[in-house]
Amino acid sequence: MVSRSAVMMAAIAIICSVQVLSASGWSAAPFQYPISAVGQQCVYSSGYVYCINGYSSDQFINNTYSAQVTSQGISQWANQTPYPLSEYGQSCVTSSGILYCLGGYNYSSYVNMTYAATLSDGMIVDWHALLPYPIGAGGTECASTVSDIICMGGNRSYVGETNLTYYTAIYGNVIRNPDGSGFSAWAAARPYPLNVSSASCVGSGNYVYCVGGQTDSGFTNSAYFAALNATGMSKWFATTLYPMNDSGIGCTLAQGYMVCVGGYNGITYSDKAYAAPVTNEGIGGWAYLANYPEPVSSASCVASGTTVYCIGGYNSTSIYSDAVYSIGITQVSQQATTVGIVSPNAVTITATSTSTTTTTTIPAGAGNKTALQRIESIATPTAYAVIAAVIVILALLAYLRVVRKHQSEKARKP
Repeated sequence: MVSRSAVMMAAIAIICSVQVLSASGWSAAPFQYPISAVGQQCVYSSGYVYCINGYSSDQFINNTYSAQVTSQGISQWANQTPYPLSEYGQSCVTSSGILYCLGGYNYSSYVNMTYAATLSDGMIVDWHALLPYPIGAGGTECASTVSDIICMGGNRSYVGETNLTYYTAIYGNVIRNPDGSGFSAWAAARPYPLNVSSASCVGSGNYVYCVGGQTDSGFTNSAYFAALNATGMSKWFATTLYPMNDSGIGCTLAQGYMVCVGGYNGITYSDKAYAAPVTNEGIGGWAYLANYPEPVSSASCVASGTTVYCIGGYNSTSIYSDAVYSIGITQVSQQATTVGIVSPNAVTITATSTSTTTTTTIPAGAGNKTALQRIESIATPTAYAVIAAVIVILALLAYLRVVRKHQSEKARKP
């Protein structure tokens, strides 16, 4: 019989490379936003940032601006073609050089109008009315995938928050003509799991990921994701909760990570910034980034390469902000070594990269769960799943070697 102590003495050393996030501190951009505003919707396309509408000086506005992104940051802002409506709380996305905006709230009602404009070298070229969104709502959140626009939630007049979700196919870089080309009819998708407004969503590949928002009963840290396929949209799947119960979080996609800034929980404004990897398995573990320079909600964030820019918002002193801040986001390869499964002695895990070395020790007698928890702290979800599989396989091989050695020794005894 193989003794329990013999098996427990087995320790496994592996070497693997994992990707982790490295971020610089926040810095002020060379040029502030032209006006102090909250709720403007900003997007990035082909070297330029475009911002639309918002609320400023206690009034709804239809101002639009653009600025080129250079190696020094965001350049001087320029006026662009005004949006057809003065409103707040609309949602805007880009795809193939076309800017799409829908919904919002004006002085009298929630609207369902959808507009599109061509983006060209920093210019917003005309606005065209498209097929209306199926409901009038403000605080609806949209994201674009490789072929579709997906919109969910929002606040409806006399109804409150909704969970209705719709999507539409995008056909290349053609704005819809009178015959309907370029933009398909809105199709109902499976409802979002919560009635929510002012959530924050990003699209990546064929997937959309959403976090936070305000629900019928308060503020939430819920997180869900869904996929678009040839037959439509999948159901929503629960994924890693956001670290805080907030609405008005400014989120964008950068380097395969969902990067989120600020938010409001009904009492306080947040200056926290977090990032998490997004995959076809959902949102991974959230990592804390450097504090945003000021507590803020409803800042609008975009990404250009490895840099995230956040614009405007409403800060803790009840002031509309004209601030523009940026932070660098990069992935760093780390080498994780000396991982133990079960051992009566302490086992050390060391992660090294070009910039840092992190060491963590598993206490004596720790088991698989503890080891995986330590690995999780330095690896992305996919990476530590692979590591876990390798560990299990190597553990079995180690066990078999111990068994064979024991049987061989037993066979040699007279």
